[in-house]
Amino acid sequence: MSERGLLVCSLTGLVGALVVGAWLITTGQVRTVDGLFLLCSCGVLAFASLLYLRYLIKSVTGSAAAPRRENAPPRAVAVSRERVAS
Repeated sequence: MSERGLLVCSLTGLVGALVVGAWLITTGQVRTVDGLFLLCSCGVLAFASLLYLRYLIKSVTGSAAAPRRENAPPRAVAVSRERVAS
C-alpha cells in the first residue's frame, strides 16, 4: 500500500474513532460497562492512529528535507604529536 493510502486509512481511523466516542458520550451509552469499554477502545484506536500519522509525516518531511550524500569525502582527522621524554 502506498504512503498516500496509509495516510487516508489512518485519518479515517482517527476521525471514525473520535466520532464514535462522541456518539457514545452524547447518547449516554458511557453509563454502562459496555459503553465504557467501547469508549476506551475508541480512545486507544484514535491514539494509535495519531501516533502513526505523526510517524508518517515525520518520515516524509525528514526524507525530503535532508537528502544524504552517498559520495561524501572522508573527514580530516587531526593528529596530535606529543614529545616523548628520552
